[in-house]
Formats: sequence, structure tokens, C-alpha cells
Amino acid sequence: MEKLDGDTLTEEENKQIISEIEDLNGILEDKQSKQITLDDQITDIKDEILRKEILTISLEMAKTSDATKDKNLNEKMKEELFSKLKILEEKKEALTQKLSSFNPAIANQFRTSTPTAQVEIMDLK
Repeated sequence: MEKLDGDTLTEEENKQIISEIEDLNGILEDKQSKQITLDDQITDIKDEILRKEILTISLEMAKTSDATKDKNLNEKMKEELFSKLKILEEKKEALTQKLSSFNPAIANQFRTSTPTAQVEIMDLK
């Protein structure tokens, strides 16, 4: 039913076109809904993996931090442990920022710092 310029559509043709448009809109909405669901699932999986990595790093940081308190460690070993802690903290921070729920304003409220080697001031008196 090809119409030439100047021809108008019948009421039945208008209804058919409107029905087809509504059907297509329904299909589009369904696909968009499925895409949103799929995106949410992907985000959840990524976040779960990131949280596991963050937890692993946190445990390693705790072990390393505990190791720095050993009285039998020489200064070089302590410095190496503190260096390792700094690297672990940077990795943890980078992974944390990749979480979908990461909010910098909230994160700053709970910011902790990595312990650093204490330089003792010698009393020269």
C-alpha cells in the first residue's frame, strides 16, 4: 500500500502503524530492561571479585604490619616491610576506587594511613 504524495492514510492503516510502533516500543523496552539487568549482574560480579582481592590484600597488610613489630628485625628488614605495606595500600586503594559503590567523600571519612618507620630523635645532651 504505497501512498503517493497527497494521499492520506486510512484510519485502519493509521491504527496498524500505531500498533506496530507500540509493538516495537515494547520490544525495545524489554531489551533495555534485559540490558540493565545484565549490566547489574556484571557489576555485581566485578564488585564481588574486587572485594575478594581487597580482602586478600587487607589480610596481607595485617600480617605485614604485625611483622614490623618484631623486636628482632633489623632496620633494613623493617624498611622493606614498610615499603611492602605502602605498595599493598596503594593496590588496595586502586581496587577500592573501582568498586561501583565507591564514593570518595565517604571514603575520606574512613581513611587510614600505613604505619611508617619511626625515626628516633637522639638526645645529644
